[in-house]
Amino acid sequence: MGVRATTPLTDSCFAKAMAAFAPYEYSPTLAVALSGGRDSLALALLAKSWTDAQKGKLVTLTVDHGLRSGSAKEAGQVKTWMAERNIEHHTLTWQGEKPSSALQEQARKARYRLLEEWCRSQNILHLLLGHHFDDQKETYQLRKNKGSGPDGLAAMAPVIETRNLRLLRPLLGVDRETITATLKELAQEWIDDPSNEDSCFERVRVRKSAQSGEGDFDALHLLRREKEEAIARELAKSTFFHPFGYAEVGLSNLTNIDESALSRIILSVGGGIYGPRRKNMKALFENLISKKNKTRGTLGRCVVSRKRDLLSIWRENRNFPQDHEVLPGEVIHWDRRYKVTAFETFTLRPLGEEGLAQLKQEQTVPFQVMRAALITLPACWDEKGLLAAPLLGYIRGGSGESPRKVAEMAFSPAHPLLGIGLRLA
Repeated sequence: MGVRATTPLTDSCFAKAMAAFAPYEYSPTLAVALSGGRDSLALALLAKSWTDAQKGKLVTLTVDHGLRSGSAKEAGQVKTWMAERNIEHHTLTWQGEKPSSALQEQARKARYRLLEEWCRSQNILHLLLGHHFDDQKETYQLRKNKGSGPDGLAAMAPVIETRNLRLLRPLLGVDRETITATLKELAQEWIDDPSNEDSCFERVRVRKSAQSGEGDFDALHLLRREKEEAIARELAKSTFFHPFGYAEVGLSNLTNIDESALSRIILSVGGGIYGPRRKNMKALFENLISKKNKTRGTLGRCVVSRKRDLLSIWRENRNFPQDHEVLPGEVIHWDRRYKVTAFETFTLRPLGEEGLAQLKQEQTVPFQVMRAALITLPACWDEKGLLAAPLLGYIRGGSGESPRKVAEMAFSPAHPLLGIGLRLA
Protein backbone atom coordinates (compact mmCIF):
# COMPACT_ATOMS: atom_id res chain seq x y z
CA MET A 1 0.00 0.00 0.00
CA GLY A 2 1.29 3.46 -0.75
CA VAL A 3 1.89 6.40 1.55
CA ARG A 4 -1.16 8.59 0.99
CA ALA A 5 -0.13 11.73 2.83
CA THR A 6 1.56 14.86 1.46
CA THR A 7 3.86 15.19 4.45
CA PRO A 8 7.58 14.73 3.73
CA LEU A 9 9.26 11.36 4.11
CA THR A 10 11.44 11.34 7.23
CA ASP A 11 14.89 9.83 7.72
CA SER A 12 13.46 7.36 10.23
CA CYS A 13 10.83 6.13 7.73
CA PHE A 14 13.51 5.74 5.08
CA ALA A 15 15.70 3.85 7.55
CA LYS A 16 12.87 1.35 8.10
CA ALA A 17 12.59 0.82 4.35
CA MET A 18 16.35 0.24 4.11
CA ALA A 19 16.30 -2.17 7.06
CA ALA A 20 14.12 -4.51 4.98
CA PHE A 21 17.08 -5.02 2.62
CA ALA A 22 19.62 -5.97 5.31
CA PRO A 23 22.24 -7.27 5.78
CA TYR A 24 24.80 -4.72 4.60
CA GLU A 25 28.54 -4.77 5.03
CA TYR A 26 30.16 -2.62 7.72
CA SER A 27 30.27 1.03 6.58
CA PRO A 28 28.48 0.23 3.32
CA THR A 29 28.99 2.06 0.05
CA LEU A 30 25.76 2.66 -1.87
CA ALA A 31 25.16 4.00 -5.35
CA VAL A 32 22.01 5.83 -6.47
CA ALA A 33 20.85 5.98 -10.09
CA LEU A 34 20.20 9.73 -10.32
CA SER A 35 18.35 11.17 -13.31
CA GLY A 36 17.70 14.57 -11.77
CA GLY A 37 13.97 13.91 -11.55
CA ARG A 38 12.11 14.29 -8.30
CA ASP A 39 12.05 10.59 -7.37
CA SER A 40 15.78 9.89 -7.75
CA LEU A 41 16.75 13.22 -6.18
CA ALA A 42 14.65 12.52 -3.09
CA LEU A 43 16.18 9.05 -2.95
CA ALA A 44 19.71 10.45 -3.15
CA LEU A 45 19.18 12.95 -0.33
CA LEU A 46 17.51 10.38 1.91
CA ALA A 47 20.24 7.85 1.13
CA LYS A 48 22.88 10.43 2.03
CA SER A 49 21.45 10.75 5.55
CA TRP A 50 21.22 6.96 5.85
CA THR A 51 24.80 6.28 4.74
CA ASP A 52 26.11 9.02 7.03
CA ALA A 53 24.34 7.33 9.95
CA GLN A 54 25.93 4.00 8.93
CA LYS A 55 29.38 5.63 8.62
CA GLY A 56 29.24 4.59 4.99
CA LYS A 57 29.55 6.36 1.63
CA LEU A 58 27.12 7.43 -1.09
CA VAL A 59 27.88 7.76 -4.80
CA THR A 60 25.37 9.14 -7.31
CA LEU A 61 25.41 8.12 -10.98
CA THR A 62 23.71 9.96 -13.85
CA VAL A 63 23.41 8.31 -17.26
CA ASP A 64 23.45 10.76 -20.17
CA HIS A 65 21.75 8.90 -23.01
CA GLY A 66 22.56 11.64 -25.49
CA LEU A 67 19.04 11.56 -26.90
CA ARG A 68 18.20 15.23 -26.28
CA SER A 69 20.22 18.36 -26.94
CA GLY A 70 19.99 19.49 -23.32
CA SER A 71 20.88 16.19 -21.64
CA ALA A 72 24.55 17.04 -21.02
CA LYS A 73 23.57 20.37 -19.46
CA GLU A 74 21.06 18.60 -17.20
CA ALA A 75 23.72 16.11 -16.08
CA GLY A 76 25.96 19.08 -15.25
CA GLN A 77 23.17 20.63 -13.18
CA VAL A 78 22.74 17.41 -11.24
CA LYS A 79 26.48 17.28 -10.58
CA THR A 80 26.33 20.85 -9.22
CA TRP A 81 23.44 19.98 -6.91
CA MET A 82 25.34 16.97 -5.57
CA ALA A 83 28.50 19.05 -5.02
CA GLU A 84 26.45 21.51 -2.95
CA ARG A 85 25.35 18.57 -0.77
CA ASN A 86 28.86 17.07 -0.58
CA ILE A 87 27.76 13.95 -2.46
CA GLU A 88 30.08 12.21 -4.95
CA HIS A 89 28.71 12.22 -8.50
CA HIS A 90 29.68 10.67 -11.84
CA THR A 91 28.13 11.00 -15.29
CA LEU A 92 28.03 7.89 -17.49
CA THR A 93 27.49 8.39 -21.23
CA TRP A 94 25.71 6.05 -23.64
CA GLN A 95 28.08 5.93 -26.59
CA GLY A 96 27.49 4.71 -30.11
CA GLU A 97 24.64 4.77 -32.61
CA LYS A 98 21.15 4.94 -31.14
CA PRO A 99 18.36 2.57 -32.24
CA SER A 100 15.52 3.81 -34.42
CA SER A 101 12.84 1.64 -32.78
CA ALA A 102 11.93 0.61 -29.21
CA LEU A 103 14.00 3.57 -28.08
CA GLN A 104 12.87 3.71 -24.46
CA GLU A 105 13.43 -0.02 -23.97
CA GLN A 106 16.90 0.09 -25.52
CA ALA A 107 17.79 3.18 -23.49
CA ARG A 108 16.69 1.39 -20.33
CA LYS A 109 18.90 -1.61 -21.12
CA ALA A 110 21.87 0.66 -21.84
CA ARG A 111 21.27 2.58 -18.62
CA TYR A 112 21.28 -0.54 -16.45
CA ARG A 113 24.33 -1.92 -18.26
CA LEU A 114 26.32 1.28 -17.66
CA LEU A 115 25.24 1.50 -14.02
CA GLU A 116 26.05 -2.14 -13.25
CA GLU A 117 29.40 -2.03 -15.04
CA TRP A 118 30.45 1.07 -13.10
CA CYS A 119 29.35 -0.40 -9.75
CA ARG A 120 31.19 -3.64 -10.50
CA SER A 121 34.38 -1.73 -11.34
CA GLN A 122 34.16 0.02 -7.96
CA ASN A 123 33.14 -3.08 -5.94
CA ILE A 124 29.81 -1.49 -5.00
CA LEU A 125 27.22 -4.09 -4.02
CA HIS A 126 24.04 -1.99 -3.70
CA LEU A 127 22.43 0.20 -6.39
CA LEU A 128 19.35 2.16 -5.32
CA LEU A 129 16.62 2.94 -7.84
CA GLY A 130 14.00 5.65 -7.42
CA HIS A 131 10.89 3.75 -8.54
CA HIS A 132 7.89 4.66 -6.38
CA PHE A 133 4.26 3.69 -5.83
CA ASP A 134 2.95 5.55 -8.88
CA ASP A 135 5.55 3.83 -11.08
CA GLN A 136 4.35 0.53 -9.65
CA LYS A 137 0.77 1.33 -10.64
CA GLU A 138 1.88 2.26 -14.16
CA THR A 139 3.82 -0.99 -14.47
CA TYR A 140 0.75 -2.91 -13.31
CA GLN A 141 -1.41 -1.24 -15.95
CA LEU A 142 1.15 -1.79 -18.73
CA ARG A 143 1.35 -5.50 -17.90
CA LYS A 144 -2.41 -5.76 -17.61
CA ASN A 145 -2.73 -4.22 -21.08
CA LYS A 146 -0.40 -6.93 -22.38
CA GLY A 147 -2.44 -9.71 -20.78
CA SER A 148 -0.12 -10.67 -17.92
CA GLY A 149 -1.41 -13.12 -15.33
CA PRO A 150 -1.62 -12.50 -11.57
CA ASP A 151 2.09 -13.06 -10.95
CA GLY A 152 3.17 -10.78 -13.76
CA LEU A 153 0.80 -8.19 -12.36
CA ALA A 154 2.80 -8.24 -9.12
CA ALA A 155 4.91 -5.64 -10.99
CA MET A 156 8.33 -4.53 -9.71
CA ALA A 157 10.11 -6.36 -6.91
CA PRO A 158 11.67 -4.28 -4.10
CA VAL A 159 14.98 -6.14 -4.46
CA ILE A 160 16.61 -7.94 -7.37
CA GLU A 161 19.91 -9.80 -7.20
CA THR A 162 22.12 -9.66 -10.28
CA ARG A 163 25.47 -11.37 -10.78
CA ASN A 164 27.35 -8.36 -9.46
CA LEU A 165 25.08 -6.33 -7.19
CA ARG A 166 21.67 -5.82 -5.64
CA LEU A 167 19.10 -3.47 -7.15
CA LEU A 168 17.09 -1.91 -4.31
CA ARG A 169 13.87 0.09 -4.54
CA PRO A 170 13.20 1.55 -1.07
CA LEU A 171 10.55 4.02 -2.31
CA LEU A 172 8.09 1.51 -3.81
CA GLY A 173 5.60 2.21 -1.03
CA VAL A 174 5.83 6.01 -1.40
CA ASP A 175 3.66 8.02 -3.80
CA ARG A 176 4.72 10.93 -6.01
CA GLU A 177 3.04 13.56 -3.83
CA THR A 178 5.04 12.49 -0.78
CA ILE A 179 8.25 12.56 -2.81
CA THR A 180 7.47 16.08 -4.01
CA ALA A 181 6.75 17.20 -0.44
CA THR A 182 10.08 15.72 0.66
CA LEU A 183 12.04 17.70 -1.91
CA LYS A 184 10.24 20.91 -1.00
CA GLU A 185 11.04 20.31 2.66
CA LEU A 186 14.70 19.86 1.74
CA ALA A 187 14.65 22.96 -0.52
CA GLN A 188 15.80 20.90 -3.48
CA GLU A 189 14.89 21.69 -7.10
CA TRP A 190 14.48 18.95 -9.68
CA ILE A 191 14.37 18.43 -13.44
CA ASP A 192 11.23 17.38 -15.30
CA ASP A 193 12.17 15.22 -18.29
CA PRO A 194 10.08 16.39 -21.29
CA SER A 195 9.88 12.79 -22.57
CA ASN A 196 7.69 12.06 -19.56
CA GLU A 197 4.97 14.09 -21.29
CA ASP A 198 5.44 12.59 -24.77
CA SER A 199 2.34 10.54 -25.63
CA CYS A 200 4.32 8.60 -28.24
CA PHE A 201 5.40 6.36 -25.37
CA GLU A 202 2.92 3.84 -23.96
CA ARG A 203 3.90 4.45 -20.32
CA VAL A 204 3.13 8.15 -20.74
CA ARG A 205 -0.29 7.33 -22.23
CA VAL A 206 -1.00 5.08 -19.27
CA ARG A 207 0.05 7.81 -16.85
CA LYS A 208 -2.18 10.36 -18.53
CA SER A 209 -5.17 8.05 -18.62
CA ALA A 210 -7.85 8.45 -16.00
CA GLN A 211 -6.14 6.30 -13.35
CA SER A 212 -7.62 3.21 -14.97
CA GLY A 213 -6.94 0.03 -13.03
CA GLU A 214 -5.97 1.74 -9.78
CA GLY A 215 -8.69 0.00 -7.79
CA ASP A 216 -7.75 -3.34 -9.32
CA PHE A 217 -4.12 -2.68 -8.45
CA ASP A 218 -4.85 -1.92 -4.80
CA ALA A 219 -7.14 -4.92 -4.42
CA LEU A 220 -4.64 -7.27 -6.02
CA HIS A 221 -1.81 -6.13 -3.78
CA LEU A 222 -3.96 -6.39 -0.68
CA LEU A 223 -4.81 -10.00 -1.59
CA ARG A 224 -1.16 -10.81 -2.36
CA ARG A 225 -0.04 -9.28 0.93
CA GLU A 226 -2.55 -11.39 2.85
CA LYS A 227 -1.35 -14.49 1.00
CA GLU A 228 2.30 -13.64 1.69
CA GLU A 229 1.57 -13.30 5.40
CA ALA A 230 -0.31 -16.63 5.46
CA ILE A 231 2.58 -18.39 3.70
CA ALA A 232 5.06 -16.84 6.11
CA ARG A 233 3.11 -18.14 9.10
CA GLU A 234 2.98 -21.67 7.69
CA LEU A 235 6.65 -21.67 6.76
CA ALA A 236 7.63 -20.55 10.22
CA LYS A 237 5.75 -23.55 11.69
CA SER A 238 6.87 -26.23 9.23
CA THR A 239 10.34 -25.43 7.92
CA PHE A 240 13.77 -25.90 9.50
CA PHE A 241 16.40 -23.82 7.74
CA HIS A 242 19.90 -25.13 8.38
CA PRO A 243 22.77 -22.59 8.61
CA PHE A 244 24.64 -24.74 6.07
CA GLY A 245 22.12 -23.58 3.49
CA TYR A 246 19.51 -26.31 3.14
CA ALA A 247 15.95 -26.71 4.34
CA GLU A 248 13.90 -29.55 5.77
CA VAL A 249 10.12 -29.59 5.80
CA GLY A 250 7.92 -32.02 7.67
CA LEU A 251 5.35 -33.27 5.16
CA SER A 252 2.75 -33.66 7.90
CA ASN A 253 2.88 -29.86 8.30
CA LEU A 254 2.20 -29.10 4.64
CA THR A 255 -1.59 -29.25 4.81
CA ASN A 256 -1.96 -25.51 4.35
CA ILE A 257 1.09 -24.89 2.13
CA ASP A 258 0.81 -24.85 -1.65
CA GLU A 259 3.40 -24.65 -4.40
CA SER A 260 3.94 -20.93 -3.71
CA ALA A 261 5.38 -21.76 -0.30
CA LEU A 262 7.64 -24.46 -1.73
CA SER A 263 8.72 -22.00 -4.42
CA ARG A 264 9.79 -19.56 -1.71
CA ILE A 265 11.97 -22.19 -0.04
CA ILE A 266 13.56 -23.11 -3.38
CA LEU A 267 14.24 -19.46 -4.17
CA SER A 268 15.93 -18.95 -0.81
CA VAL A 269 18.01 -22.16 -0.90
CA GLY A 270 18.95 -21.97 -4.58
CA GLY A 271 19.82 -18.28 -4.62
CA GLY A 272 18.04 -17.67 -7.91
CA ILE A 273 16.94 -14.23 -9.07
CA TYR A 274 13.37 -15.30 -9.72
CA GLY A 275 11.28 -18.16 -8.44
CA PRO A 276 10.54 -21.17 -10.68
CA ARG A 277 7.86 -20.82 -13.32
CA ARG A 278 4.42 -21.61 -12.00
CA LYS A 279 3.77 -24.60 -14.26
CA ASN A 280 7.11 -26.20 -13.31
CA MET A 281 6.53 -25.53 -9.63
CA LYS A 282 3.05 -26.98 -9.77
CA ALA A 283 4.26 -30.16 -11.49
CA LEU A 284 7.01 -30.71 -8.92
CA PHE A 285 4.65 -30.05 -6.04
CA GLU A 286 2.06 -32.51 -7.31
CA ASN A 287 4.57 -35.25 -8.18
CA LEU A 288 6.66 -34.96 -5.05
CA ILE A 289 4.06 -34.21 -2.41
CA SER A 290 0.52 -34.77 -3.56
CA LYS A 291 0.88 -37.94 -5.64
CA LYS A 292 4.05 -39.12 -3.89
CA ASN A 293 5.07 -41.13 -6.94
CA LYS A 294 8.48 -39.52 -7.09
CA THR A 295 11.25 -39.23 -4.49
CA ARG A 296 13.46 -36.56 -6.05
CA GLY A 297 13.31 -33.64 -8.46
CA THR A 298 15.37 -30.60 -9.47
CA LEU A 299 14.15 -27.06 -9.93
CA GLY A 300 15.47 -23.54 -9.41
CA ARG A 301 19.12 -24.64 -8.85
CA CYS A 302 17.90 -26.97 -6.10
CA VAL A 303 17.50 -30.68 -5.47
CA VAL A 304 14.20 -31.50 -3.76
CA SER A 305 14.09 -34.95 -2.15
CA ARG A 306 11.37 -36.78 -0.20
CA LYS A 307 12.17 -39.53 2.28
CA ARG A 308 9.13 -40.80 4.15
CA ASP A 309 7.62 -37.74 5.85
CA LEU A 310 10.60 -35.42 5.40
CA LEU A 311 11.24 -33.11 2.47
CA SER A 312 14.85 -31.94 2.02
CA ILE A 313 15.90 -29.10 -0.28
CA TRP A 314 19.53 -28.23 -1.05
CA ARG A 315 21.59 -26.37 -3.66
CA GLU A 316 22.49 -28.29 -6.82
CA ASN A 317 26.21 -29.01 -7.23
CA ARG A 318 26.57 -27.09 -10.49
CA ASN A 319 26.46 -23.63 -12.10
CA PHE A 320 28.38 -21.87 -9.33
CA PRO A 321 30.02 -18.45 -9.79
CA GLN A 322 33.42 -18.43 -11.44
CA ASP A 323 36.41 -18.83 -9.11
CA HIS A 324 37.09 -15.41 -7.62
CA GLU A 325 40.28 -14.07 -6.05
CA VAL A 326 39.28 -12.25 -2.88
CA LEU A 327 41.46 -9.61 -1.24
CA PRO A 328 41.66 -8.69 2.47
CA GLY A 329 38.76 -6.48 3.50
CA GLU A 330 36.61 -7.46 0.52
CA VAL A 331 32.98 -8.45 1.10
CA ILE A 332 31.37 -10.85 -1.38
CA HIS A 333 27.78 -12.03 -1.62
CA TRP A 334 28.69 -15.41 -3.09
CA ASP A 335 26.21 -17.39 -5.17
CA ARG A 336 23.47 -15.09 -3.83
CA ARG A 337 23.50 -17.31 -0.73
CA TYR A 338 26.48 -16.48 1.50
CA LYS A 339 28.05 -13.30 2.79
CA VAL A 340 31.84 -13.69 2.78
CA THR A 341 34.16 -11.22 4.52
CA ALA A 342 37.85 -11.79 3.72
CA PHE A 343 40.78 -11.22 6.09
CA GLU A 344 43.40 -12.76 3.79
CA THR A 345 43.91 -13.25 0.05
CA PHE A 346 42.40 -16.48 -1.31
CA THR A 347 40.37 -17.93 -4.16
CA LEU A 348 36.68 -18.34 -3.39
CA ARG A 349 34.96 -21.42 -4.80
CA PRO A 350 32.80 -24.32 -3.56
CA LEU A 351 34.16 -26.86 -1.10
CA GLY A 352 33.39 -29.72 -3.50
CA GLU A 353 34.35 -33.36 -3.13
CA GLU A 354 38.05 -32.51 -3.23
CA GLY A 355 37.84 -30.05 -0.37
CA LEU A 356 35.61 -32.30 1.69
CA ALA A 357 38.09 -35.18 1.33
CA GLN A 358 40.99 -32.97 2.49
CA LEU A 359 38.98 -31.61 5.39
CA LYS A 360 38.00 -35.10 6.58
CA GLN A 361 41.67 -36.07 6.81
CA GLU A 362 42.25 -33.41 9.48
CA GLN A 363 39.00 -33.07 11.40
CA THR A 364 35.60 -34.61 12.00
CA VAL A 365 32.80 -33.45 9.71
CA PRO A 366 29.42 -32.84 11.39
CA PHE A 367 27.71 -36.18 10.81
CA GLN A 368 24.22 -34.69 10.99
CA VAL A 369 24.80 -32.50 7.91
CA MET A 370 24.05 -34.05 4.53
CA ARG A 371 27.08 -34.49 2.30
CA ALA A 372 25.25 -33.11 -0.73
CA ALA A 373 24.81 -29.77 1.04
CA LEU A 374 28.37 -29.65 2.43
CA ILE A 375 30.03 -29.76 -0.98
CA THR A 376 28.07 -26.67 -2.10
CA LEU A 377 29.43 -24.51 0.74
CA PRO A 378 31.84 -21.66 -0.09
CA ALA A 379 35.48 -22.32 0.80
CA CYS A 380 38.88 -20.62 0.67
CA TRP A 381 41.50 -22.07 -1.67
CA ASP A 382 45.14 -21.29 -2.53
CA GLU A 383 47.88 -22.90 -4.61
CA LYS A 384 48.26 -25.70 -2.05
CA GLY A 385 44.59 -26.66 -2.09
CA LEU A 386 41.89 -26.07 0.52
CA LEU A 387 43.00 -23.28 2.84
CA ALA A 388 39.89 -22.88 5.00
CA ALA A 389 36.24 -23.80 5.30
CA PRO A 390 35.07 -21.21 7.85
CA LEU A 391 31.52 -22.55 8.05
CA LEU A 392 32.93 -25.90 9.21
CA GLY A 393 35.51 -24.34 11.53
CA TYR A 394 38.38 -25.63 9.40
CA ILE A 395 41.73 -24.04 8.55
CA ARG A 396 44.59 -26.02 7.05
CA GLY A 397 47.08 -26.99 9.72
CA GLY A 398 45.09 -25.00 12.24
CA SER A 399 45.72 -25.92 15.84
CA GLY A 400 45.96 -24.30 19.21
CA GLU A 401 43.50 -22.11 21.01
CA SER A 402 43.54 -19.15 18.61
CA PRO A 403 44.06 -20.21 14.98
CA ARG A 404 44.23 -17.36 12.46
CA LYS A 405 41.06 -16.19 10.79
CA VAL A 406 40.99 -16.35 6.99
CA ALA A 407 37.39 -15.24 6.44
CA GLU A 408 33.95 -14.97 7.97
CA MET A 409 31.03 -16.63 6.21
CA ALA A 410 27.32 -16.60 6.98
CA PHE A 411 24.25 -17.91 5.19
CA SER A 412 22.58 -14.75 3.91
CA PRO A 413 20.25 -15.61 1.00
CA ALA A 414 19.29 -12.95 -1.50
CA HIS A 415 15.67 -13.87 -0.83
CA PRO A 416 15.21 -14.65 2.87
CA LEU A 417 12.64 -17.31 3.61
CA LEU A 418 10.29 -14.78 5.19
CA GLY A 419 11.57 -11.87 3.10
CA ILE A 420 9.95 -9.29 0.86
CA GLY A 421 9.22 -8.93 -2.81
CA LEU A 422 9.09 -12.64 -3.67
CA ARG A 423 7.07 -13.80 -6.66
CA LEU A 424 6.99 -16.58 -9.22
CA ALA A 425 8.64 -15.63 -12.52
